[in-house]
Amino acid sequence: MLTDTRIRNSKPTRKPYKLLDGDGLVLVVNPNGSKLWRRRLRVLREGKWCETMYAIGKYPDVGLAEARDKAADAFKLAKQGINPAIHRKAHQARTALDQAATFKALALDWMKDKAKSWTTATERQRRRLLERYILPKLGDLPAGDVNSPAVKSVLDAIHKAAPAQTAFARQMISATMGEAIIAGLTDTDPVYVLRNRHRAPRTVHARPLDAKELKPFFAALDGAPGQDRNRLAVRLAFW
Repeated sequence: MLTDTRIRNSKPTRKPYKLLDGDGLVLVVNPNGSKLWRRRLRVLREGKWCETMYAIGKYPDVGLAEARDKAADAFKLAKQGINPAIHRKAHQARTALDQAATFKALALDWMKDKAKSWTTATERQRRRLLERYILPKLGDLPAGDVNSPAVKSVLDAIHKAAPAQTAFARQMISATMGEAIIAGLTDTDPVYVLRNRHRAPRTVHARPLDAKELKPFFAALDGAPGQDRNRLAVRLAFW
């Protein structure tokens, strides 16, 4: 049986050699100094049992205890007629697919495409909404798990901090969920039922000057220096 001390003290030679641990688990020490875990197995290929060396990982990334656990798992799969190497590749493919199906992945892809038609200022504003408020709560969720309560929580936070931005955030989330629907990841847009939940703040315009205010205003304009004159001129422009 191997020990961590023996593994650490093993030195490379001109040719690869193996350190045996037991139950088919070996550590291959290569001339370049790399140490690779392998497990000897009999796997089913095209209806026939064949000998193979299953790659477990590299030491010290995979320690002795972990290598033994993975070797045992591989042996159990092989006994069931499942090739552990193929099983691992399938698992990695599913993991990659799951990561591509997260709300974050879809949102970033949507924004990358949409930003082509935005101004720099608009893109900066939308990205700030996404990174500060939306992704921290929704980003890691599979798109199919994004529901109305989760979206409402995001919109509530935005409406409290910057109510004028709530509508933009709602549009962004809805557009992302639209991409999820197209990809077959979900059947519904959880934003729809929230479409009237957060009202935009009412815009209050400056009151126009009445007739009795005009004379004092122009007098102030004539006597105002520099920047004050400019500010008063702007006030007149909105009258």
